[in-house]
Formats: sequence, structure tokens, C-alpha cells
Amino acid sequence: MTYIDHSFGFPVNVQNATLIDFDGEQALKINQNHFDTLVLHALVTKEGRFSGAEIKYMMSKLQESTHSFAKKMGVTQPAVMKWRKENGDTAKIHWTTEKIIRMEIFSKQLKNHVAYTMDELFDYLEQVPPQVVKPVIVDAKQTQMLLKSLAVL
Repeated sequence: MTYIDHSFGFPVNVQNATLIDFDGEQALKINQNHFDTLVLHALVTKEGRFSGAEIKYMMSKLQESTHSFAKKMGVTQPAVMKWRKENGDTAKIHWTTEKIIRMEIFSKQLKNHVAYTMDELFDYLEQVPPQVVKPVIVDAKQTQMLLKSLAVL
């Protein structure tokens, strides 16, 4: 079953989702910490470009202010603020900068949880053509394959 989660500020398509009934509504049965890691992995490796909402989410996971994030990425604060305003559309980030953001997320949030290296991610990103915004897709059943350090959901 596919479930669309909107709790991140952008839609996340969860394939092979297990749902439970919670107060008369359907809810995703998944460990939230594991789900956060799956979403970050999906963002870092997705073929599409980032939206403003995705940038906001990643900045929150890195615990970065607009100022510190801009400084790290080598851009101005107004540039980051402009990116963040593009909620449903591509954030219009230069592809090189977007790759740097992906590498930063990997090094700060994912490197201890996934079965690929920074070099492998870099090689993958060099092959991914910059495209329009695409949905974030996670597969709840692939958790064990993707995340080597996490227990069964």
C-alpha cells in the first residue's frame, strides 16, 4: 500500500506502508526516528531537485540557521531565504550547490546509517541529471537493506 505523509512540510510517498487505526484515522506504523532517516536518505539520493520545503526540513535536521547555512554553502542569506520560499516548486539552487547540500546531509546525518560511502554518493550525484522537483519516495520494506544500524521497525 502507498501512503502519502505530509508531516514533513512536503509530501512523502511511502511505498509498502503498514497503517494502523489511530482514533478513527489511518496512521503510518513506523518508528519516527527511522522514518526521518529514510526521508533524509530519499532526499539525498532523489533524482529531482529540492523544493523550498525540503530545504527547510534539511536545515532543521542540520540545526542550521539561515545565516550559518548560507555561510556553509558559500551563498548569501537572501539566497537561502529565497530558496526556502519556493515551497512546491524547485528552489532554483545551482546544481553544484545542491550537490554540496546533499553531501553535507550525508556527512552530518546519514554516514553511520547507510550502506554506501561518500565517494559512492558523489559518483551517483555526478550521474544524476538536474531535473525538476520530483516526489520524495521511501519504501518502508527496504529499511533493513538501506539502514545497516537500525533494528526492525
